[in-house]
Amino acid sequence: MKATHAAPSRESGQPTPPAPGTGRSTGAAGLLALTTLVVGVVLGARPDITDQSALGSFLQTNGTRLFLAWLLITVSGLAWLCFVVGIRGMVPASGGRDVFTLAAVAAQAATWMGSALDTATAPSGAHDVPLSDYTAFGEAGHLAGAAGIAATGLALTGLAFAMRPRRTAWPRSLARFTMGAGILLMLTAPVGPVSLPVLALWTAATSVTAFRLQGTAHAG
Repeated sequence: MKATHAAPSRESGQPTPPAPGTGRSTGAAGLLALTTLVVGVVLGARPDITDQSALGSFLQTNGTRLFLAWLLITVSGLAWLCFVVGIRGMVPASGGRDVFTLAAVAAQAATWMGSALDTATAPSGAHDVPLSDYTAFGEAGHLAGAAGIAATGLALTGLAFAMRPRRTAWPRSLARFTMGAGILLMLTAPVGPVSLPVLALWTAATSVTAFRLQGTAHAG
C-alpha cells in the first residue's frame, strides 16, 4: 500500500520557510533595485527651465546623464521584478499575495514609463525640442511616476495581509511597517520627497529581513 503525503493546508499554523537560496537572492535583488533606483533618481533630476536657449544648453551638456539615469532605472525595474517574485515565493497563496503581485508589476510598468518620459529628450536628435514639449514630457513623467508610487502602496498593503505571522516567518513588526508604508505611499504618491524615502526604507528593511529569514531557515 502506497504512502500518501498530504499537501500543506493554506490555513496551516506552521510558518512558511523560504526555499534554499530564496532569501539571499530576494534580499540581493531588493538591495540592487534600491541602489540603482536612488542613483537613477539623482542622475535624472531635471531643473525648472523657462527659456528655450537655456533648454538647448542643458540638453547639450546633460543628455548623457539623463540617458544613464534611464538605464539605471531600467536595471532597477528588472531587479525589482526579481524582488517581487522572491517575496511572492516567501508568503503563502492568498488574495493579499495576488494583489501584491499584480499591483507591484503595474507599479513598475508605470515607474519605467515615467522615467522614459522624463528622459525622452536625452538623445542628441531631440536637443532642439521646443520648451513646451520638454515641459509636457516632464509633467507626464511625473504623473506616471506618481501612479507607480500609488500602485506600489497598494502592493504593499496586499503584502501586509499576506504576511500574517501565524502562516509566515516574517516578523510582525515588518508586517505592520509594510501596511503603514503602503498606506503612506498611496497618500503621498505625488510628493517625491516623502514617498521615495519611505519606499527606500521599506525596501532596505525587507531585503535585510529576507537575508535573515534565509539564515534562520538554515540554522533550523
